[in-house]
Amino acid sequence: MQILRKSLFLLVFLPLTCSLLGQNFEGSITFVKKSFYDTTFHHYYVKNNRIRIDKYEEQGGQLIETLLVDLQEETVTAVNPQKKLYRPLSIAPDKKIPNEDFKVIKTKNFRRINGNKCYQWRVRNRKLNSEIAYWVAPTRFDFYGDLLKLLKRTERAYRFFMQIPDNEGYFPMLSVERTLLRDERERLVVKDIVRDKLSKALFTIPEDYRELLFSQQIQE
Repeated sequence: MQILRKSLFLLVFLPLTCSLLGQNFEGSITFVKKSFYDTTFHHYYVKNNRIRIDKYEEQGGQLIETLLVDLQEETVTAVNPQKKLYRPLSIAPDKKIPNEDFKVIKTKNFRRINGNKCYQWRVRNRKLNSEIAYWVAPTRFDFYGDLLKLLKRTERAYRFFMQIPDNEGYFPMLSVERTLLRDERERLVVKDIVRDKLSKALFTIPEDYRELLFSQQIQE
């Protein structure tokens, strides 16, 4: 009887453990980003060291921009499917904000988002008049930390999250940025996570696309 109980325990517990601690994530993650000005949808496609980020308008669903990220080569490329153009982006370090300007508070508050138990971490910066509250879950998305290092110049939410100590293995299911007077600036929430095998073609630039040179950018 004891052996049977152990076997049943393993059958129930093992799949959950594998889903949390298993191999690198492959599939898609969909975010909704809401600000005072607009609402956009962000689709992240992840396969090994490659990530594709598609940004769509809420009204009409028009594709606004695509970013192709290579974590191994540490490159980011912007792609314009409408004009069949691409442009490598500079990822040089931005002006560093002193660590003493940030205050990190890891609270014991939690809530369930999409079935995940998420804990609240807050990051405040008085000089930037901003506080971002993250609701994080232990999803073990190995790609996320490396992605933040490359894209921290593009989003304040990325840069603030990197100030949190021991954030490895945690993923924000919801982040809300407010002023220090509590006025909401921006909200980013995960709507869907799908594990799936993805085609390599998603992460490559088609052969008929042209590189947008600096001289062309000035003319445009």
